[in-house]
Amino acid sequence: METTIAPNVRETTGRMSSSALNNKPDQRTNSDYMRQLLDAQKRAFIAEGKVSAATRMDRLKRIYQMIGNNQQAIIEACQRDFGNRSRHQSQMSEILVIMEGMRKTIKHVEKWMRPEKRQADFPMNLLGARAHVEYQPKGVVGNLSTWNFPVYTAIMPLAGVFAAGNRAMLKLSEVTPEVSVLLQKIIADYFDETECVGIIGGPETGA
Repeated sequence: METTIAPNVRETTGRMSSSALNNKPDQRTNSDYMRQLLDAQKRAFIAEGKVSAATRMDRLKRIYQMIGNNQQAIIEACQRDFGNRSRHQSQMSEILVIMEGMRKTIKHVEKWMRPEKRQADFPMNLLGARAHVEYQPKGVVGNLSTWNFPVYTAIMPLAGVFAAGNRAMLKLSEVTPEVSVLLQKIIADYFDETECVGIIGGPETGA
């Protein structure tokens, strides 16, 4: 299957409303606010019902577009955090590998969603029973990124998270503040908080 990345995914997908989050505190590290976000994502997941292949691919395409449209900003943020890090390394390890990963995931989503046949156990097989495995999303997945590859470890796991039909809460590394602030902003530009959200804070936030 040939994969086509929309030139501007945000123009066609829009953003879902989040009335449950209208009165959010300013501080995203607040535990009550994080609980509010988690509950909102859970409710949105349940309300959505079965997550279609089109929805999964749309979210993956938005990640592809988000990273592709912010390449220079990501490289510069990495440079400010690391000081002497190679710009070529940042482009390869924090940008291109993510975009290629999203492209490959989009290509295989529909195949991965198909039920897998299994052999029915005795004695049901004697009665003509058939068995299969149908993979179901968990709902909301949390991810903690690391400081050494702060974009890759925050964003690349979303390939599996979104392909499986889940939503995501990302704890961004406090050791790379420039990258984390940038990621938090661009994630909010491309996703509603009930789909994906970035949170900044120290160990107490991750705990």
